[in-house]
Amino acid sequence: MRLRGSIMAITKNDGTTITSTEEVGHEFVAFFTSLLGTEAQTSSVDNDVFEWGLKLSSEQAQRGDSPLLQRLSQIRDRIVAAVGSPQAAKQLIETWASRKGLDTSKAYQYFRPKQARQPWQAMIWQAYIPPKFTFILWLGIRERFERVWSDIRKWLGINRHMSTILSAIKWLKKEKTGSSVQNKARLLALARTVYSLWRHRNEVIFEAKAPSTEGLVISIKITVLRILLSFFPQGTFAL
Repeated sequence: MRLRGSIMAITKNDGTTITSTEEVGHEFVAFFTSLLGTEAQTSSVDNDVFEWGLKLSSEQAQRGDSPLLQRLSQIRDRIVAAVGSPQAAKQLIETWASRKGLDTSKAYQYFRPKQARQPWQAMIWQAYIPPKFTFILWLGIRERFERVWSDIRKWLGINRHMSTILSAIKWLKKEKTGSSVQNKARLLALARTVYSLWRHRNEVIFEAKAPSTEGLVISIKITVLRILLSFFPQGTFAL
């Protein structure tokens, strides 16, 4: 399926055509990297050219300009607005250069959206929780619970009603009382519940399977007990 705005193929200077998405991407990276050059090719960017690209003026991207020039103008304006002056923008961009050319990772770190770290992030990534459980838990952190979680809560002795995964994470973080086994069991059961619901949801959609609620609850309990026994092989614990 072709995505809107995607480039399906390009023709190189030697006349060959590339249709692989990965190869097309590599060609574009190589092209834009060559625009900056490397230390062996050029000692510095021509100052007049650089200042033209960063100068603040009443001239804006025109309707007839190419999409590339329009996008570069937007990037220029964004950088200058963020750092305060064309000179400061120039110094910032120079930090993205390396001996091999453009360090795209530094540019990416600058432009990527940044959000405040959420308190639940450190809570859910635990060594005793299998990564596949944690990953699906992370995906569904703002989704609604199913009836399965209600049965698991009762099994673990959690009386508080929590309608979302986020509220459950906050409660577990706040109420870390009792034994270490009990705390691990609660968080592990939450992660396993979300994983089971997500997996079986996909089975219903893509494989037309209809798992029973009772079966899901039993499988969650078995998994939690099995993992706890691997950490506490003596088996002397109670939920």
